[in-house]
Amino acid sequence: MTKFKSSRWKILVPLLLMLFLVGCASVIGPDGKVMPEKIITLGDEWSFSMGWFDALIVWPLAQFLNFISQYTGVFMGIVILTALVNLAMFPSQLKSQVMNQKMQMINPKIQQIQEKYKGMTDQNSQLRMNTEIQNLYKKNDIKLGSIFIPTFATLPVILALWQAVQRAQVVIDGEFLGNSLFTTPMAGMQAGIPFYFVLFVVLIVVQIISAFLPSYLAKKAIKTYPGQKPPQNNNTMMYVMVAMMGYFGLVMNSAMVIYLSVSAVTRIFQQFFTQRHMNLNGNK
Repeated sequence: MTKFKSSRWKILVPLLLMLFLVGCASVIGPDGKVMPEKIITLGDEWSFSMGWFDALIVWPLAQFLNFISQYTGVFMGIVILTALVNLAMFPSQLKSQVMNQKMQMINPKIQQIQEKYKGMTDQNSQLRMNTEIQNLYKKNDIKLGSIFIPTFATLPVILALWQAVQRAQVVIDGEFLGNSLFTTPMAGMQAGIPFYFVLFVVLIVVQIISAFLPSYLAKKAIKTYPGQKPPQNNNTMMYVMVAMMGYFGLVMNSAMVIYLSVSAVTRIFQQFFTQRHMNLNGNK
């Protein structure tokens, strides 16, 4: 793993955890249900007193879901809202994804440079190694800030969408094919209801594809570089992510499972688009 990757995760993981805790705090009560005062109903008055996060992001998204579901049904309302929000954020994420794939493709060269200076701990050797790596970044037009800054910028919207799907009144009261969308898949499966089995299986399948597709595309692209090996991938991290999504898919309400599934499907299309974008620009 490169120094960049290590330092990136040291910054990214705590920030993700902090934003997740801030975004999800005080929504679910001790009984496992959304607290009455947190439910957003169509017709509720907007007020900045609800807090900037709720007022500026969560409330508009929840009300859009409440409104559109009148015409599409709550299931399609969640699908449409989740897809629209993910697609709206995609332009800002495209550059980050392209840079990240470039990093994966030049990782073998970075490892070669690091191997070249292995055991050389003096300041001059370290300076030369860093200079060679920086020149490699420059040659491939890689800007490290473009990898994680767009991700940070879109996190509040992702968390707001997460909350909106939980708190919209239409979700709490909503059904699809006669099945409650506020029921957790675990409870539904324990009751032997096929809908919740299907919902959970779909989530796992799309999460697996979404998690491993970038690695597959990167390995496919790296073949165009003669004499280089595909970058090493942290499969353990991907397995952990899929396992986490599987756990969420069991204990969260079914509306949230739909949200997670649609988000994963959207990412899959974005990953293919990103790879095609790189190919058209000569960055295979």
